[in-house]
Order: sequence, then structure tokens, then C-alpha cells
Amino acid sequence: MSTESLEFVVEVLLDRATDSVYTVKYQYLTTAFYEYEQSKLAYVSDLEETVLDAVRQRAGPLKIPLGGEMSVCMYELLESLGPRPRSRKALTERYKDFDQAYLDEAAEPLNSRKGLRHVIDSKSLIAVLTVVPPACPKLQTLQEVHEANPQIHRETIARVAQTRKSPSAGAAIGELVITQRAGRADAVYNYRPLSLTPLPITIYHPVFAKFLQIMEEDTVLMHDELAHALTFIGQAVKLYKNETKRMEQLSAMKAGVHQSILGITGLTFESGDFNPDGVVFSAQTPDQFKTILCITEVRNEIGEGGSDPISQAECAYVAVYSSDEARPVRDMCCCPAILIGMAGPHIMVKGAVFAEQLITQNLTGYISIVPLLARARSALDDASYRVARLFRALRECIKFLDEYYTGVVKAMSSVPSTRVTRSTKGISSPSSGVQTPLRVPTFMGPHFTEYYDNANRKVVLTYQKHLVSDMKPVFLAQAVIESKSVSVVVKFANTYNREAHELLANASPPQAPKLWHCQWDDTVWMWVVVMDYVEGRKIEDELTDFAHVESWRSRPCTKII
Repeated sequence: MSTESLEFVVEVLLDRATDSVYTVKYQYLTTAFYEYEQSKLAYVSDLEETVLDAVRQRAGPLKIPLGGEMSVCMYELLESLGPRPRSRKALTERYKDFDQAYLDEAAEPLNSRKGLRHVIDSKSLIAVLTVVPPACPKLQTLQEVHEANPQIHRETIARVAQTRKSPSAGAAIGELVITQRAGRADAVYNYRPLSLTPLPITIYHPVFAKFLQIMEEDTVLMHDELAHALTFIGQAVKLYKNETKRMEQLSAMKAGVHQSILGITGLTFESGDFNPDGVVFSAQTPDQFKTILCITEVRNEIGEGGSDPISQAECAYVAVYSSDEARPVRDMCCCPAILIGMAGPHIMVKGAVFAEQLITQNLTGYISIVPLLARARSALDDASYRVARLFRALRECIKFLDEYYTGVVKAMSSVPSTRVTRSTKGISSPSSGVQTPLRVPTFMGPHFTEYYDNANRKVVLTYQKHLVSDMKPVFLAQAVIESKSVSVVVKFANTYNREAHELLANASPPQAPKLWHCQWDDTVWMWVVVMDYVEGRKIEDELTDFAHVESWRSRPCTKII
């Protein structure tokens, strides 16, 4: 080897998560080698790509499913393990007791953007590989997408996210190109790109539907609301020399929404420190973690600051709720939050949750505070109504989330285990004021967990898994009615043709599953459809049942939307 080159040896361990992030043992998989020319720039991300290439090339012998999504966490051992064994058997034996708890104590996580010249020992590197198997091919009938342990998958996401750069650096376009890839466990599902299409955020917590409803309502606005809005418009449309001056002058937003909505706030976690431009805290856990329900990031004007403020707010959310300090809250709920990005006189609002993936979704586009031409009223009046409605939505949703997190924290002391199933309605609701025991999730499913059937009997739903391989909101659940339990499919849809479904379900023989429930739900902002779960099977031969064939020939085609 040339004296100008350095060989990096990376032992690749497979994360076989089954029961608990801190008890599962990793399995030695293979070894990757990387030759680093010290005269050139290279980063830990180059090692990660080398590891992924090595695994792909030997996917067959290593029994790694082709087409699966793979992500890598890199570590440098703090102390050398000694000479490297030459046999696979010896390597397997060396690493048989490695798990995440061991790496937390004996290794340092390596950020993807760290330069290789800063790695101390090129022979003491560990790569932990996580593989998400490829989706099953789509069949004519519904096929299950099996999920080994959803809570473990979420902790894998959190572990990868902890290696990210700070939110201010992570929001830069050069870093987003790296992190916003479908193969990364900690990618934020926000439609950018479309391969990161999320499930509708409204299914995970009712606060987001509440926000949308307030923004659409044509309600009477109070005098003080319009006064705050008008004052804010005057403050926001001014030109300021810098971001600090702008934030200091936006007092009307604090008065109209929340006093903590703006104001640089230092946050400190084991994974790093950062300073959002506004943080609204809620209840504090027994471990002294303050839940966060709103994060604001500000730019003096569009194009300044090197990144989009809403992207930085997303990165801040990821940093907060992927931290070790946030794990007790993460174990209890989907960590709902409101994100606000402000660029000059423009505001955008997003919702964020940590469900099966990290999800953010636009609740608004960039709202112009600058008065726009309007019909039937002045531009300034129109802007005042627009801002007042936004402030009301933010104010009421912040209050809603504060009551929600207060319920989450209150329930923590009374919950002995994290291995049962969740219901958002198990926390005292701001509308009802009624408190029932919180059930803690293994699968972070939708918040719609109960309804009343046509006979006014209560039906309780316990979600078990996501049923389809693409990002469609269709779930397998257990429905309990009068102490009887049955498997059902719960589907959330923007539109649905109940009559068409019932026509097919009532046919002889039936052409669709029995329909239990089909109704628009304001807390989900979608149609909720509950139907029988029918075990699917792959059709090996042509259909020969005369009744089925004739029913399709004679029946007019009806599309279920």
C-alpha cells in the first residue's frame, strides 16, 4: 500500500431487532474495506456507501433481500479489540455479544459528514446495518405487510437521527440531499421527494384536523383578534437589518398566539445543543424532559440564512423527539407538534409526528402577510382576517396540545409497561374533560379507536399493523364489540362510495367484504371505513366457479372511489 493511502476496515453487524433495542444482539455479517488517499477529501459517508456496496454485492450469500431499504450507523470503538481474527467463525464469536447498549458505552457514533482524517483508528470501525425487507408484489387480493416490531423500528430511526448534524446545518440543501433519501431510516416523510410520501398526518392526532377546520371556518372574529392581526401586519411588513431585529419587533404574534412562540431558546440533549427561534413547552416528564408542542424558525427575508426556516424547524423537531431524553414520551405517543417557518412577511405551518416514520405535512402554504388584492373588501382588511384566523388556529391548537401532553405525562406514572396498545382518546380530551387510562403503543396507529354502530353499540379498535405495501392508510385492527373480538380492516379515504361497496358486499356470492362502518370523521378529516378482514391468497389458476364468473359477466362495472 502506498504511504499516502490508509486502509479502513469496517466490521458490518446486522441489526436483528426483535424485542428491545437494548437487549437484541447484533450478528456479524461481513467486512468492508476502504482505501483512503490522504491527499483527497473523504467522509464517513464514503465508508457508509462502501459498506452498502459490499452488502449488495454479496446479498445472496448473506441472505439480504434484494430491493430492501438499507441504512447504516457508523461507530468507532474507543479501545481496540486487538488483532483481527481471520476466520468468519472467529469474527462471529468476537461480535456475538455486541448490542446497542455495548456500543453506547464502548464506541463513538460517527456523523456522516465527519472527515476520515479525523477518525483515530481506521481498524476499529463498526457499521450497524438495518434492513427493511422489500414490499411483497401487489396481488389481486389484499396482502399483509408484516412488521416485526414497530416500536423497535422507531428506536432504530431515533438512533440514526441522533447522528445528524445540528438543525441549522441539517437544513442546508447540501445536507438535505443526503438525509432526504428513501433508503435512510431517519428521512422525514414530507413529499420531498415523492418517494417520501407520508400517510395523512390527520390520522395520527386530531389537532391537525382541528387546525384545518379553524382555517376553513367562516366564523366571527373578535375585535382583539383583528387588532392583534393588524398590529402584526404592520410589524411583519417592515424591513429589518437582521433576523434579531425582526424577531424583537414581532410582539403582536406573542400577544395573539403565545408568549413563547418567538424568542431564541437553548435546547440541550446528549446528542447535541441547538437554539430554535421559538419553543412552546408543555408538561415535564418524571425524567425532567419538557415536552415540546411548537417550534418556530425565522429568516429575516426569503433567501437569507442559507436554508428554509420550515426545513430547520423540521430538523429541530427530529432532534428533539429522536433524543434519548425524549424516549419516555416517544414510547407513549406519536409526539405531535406544530412547526412554524417565517421568512420575512410570510408564514408557513406544518404538523409533525413520529409514527412509523418521521412525518411532517403542510397545514398551510406560505401565507402572505403583505396585503393582497381582494374582492369585496380592502387588501388590508383581507390580510387582517387571514392573519387573525391563522393566529386563532395556532392559539387553539397549542392549547389543545398542551392539554394532550399534560395527559400523557400524568399517565406515565401509572403505566407499568410499554407493551400494550395506544388510544389518543385515552387521554383527557380538551372537549370532553373526561379522563380514561392511557394505553401505551407497540404499534403507533391512528387515533380513531372507537365508534358506535347502527345499534348504538360501542366498537373499540386496536390497531395491529399497516396492511398494504405502499403509503396508503389501510390498517389491520381488532374490533371489540360486546366482549367479542374480530379482525377488521380500517381504511382512511378522502372520498368513498358507500353505496357501491354495499352493493358488492350484499351480492350473492359477495364481491366485497362486509361493511361495518363508513362515515366522514372531522377529527381525522377523512372518511373512515371499517370492513371485515378477508384473508387473501394468491390465485394459481383461472377462476372456474360458475357463480363468480357469471356474476362478473352480468353485473355492471361499479367503481369504488
